[in-house]
Amino acid sequence: MTRRLPLVVIWAMACVVAIAAALGALIVMIPDGAITYATELPATTYTTPMIAVIVFWGIVRACGVPLEPMRTFVLGALAVYAVLYLVGRIMAVTGFSPLLVWVLNLLVLLALAWWAVAAAGRGRP
Repeated sequence: MTRRLPLVVIWAMACVVAIAAALGALIVMIPDGAITYATELPATTYTTPMIAVIVFWGIVRACGVPLEPMRTFVLGALAVYAVLYLVGRIMAVTGFSPLLVWVLNLLVLLALAWWAVAAAGRGRP
């Protein structure tokens, strides 16, 4: 049996690379560098969250964790797009700081990613 990195290292590496890939894709997709709440994003930017999910899955699989692709893509898409919608709704109806809302939702996504990696690494469905 081949040894693999500890699950927490695989999870952290996959999260960092997925976030970097998503931000890199946004940098390429958005023509000018100024983004505000009034910026109208091109339609292609709506695929950015799935880029992050696919990169996350690829890194985890490359490190030897048997993360199922279909479950990862479906649940990942539902989680990411639901959290993005939630961010918009929270910011629209509350006075919370945008940074606080962003950090809380990022923590939710990181926790879901850890749950998926840990379950797959231990052989659970």
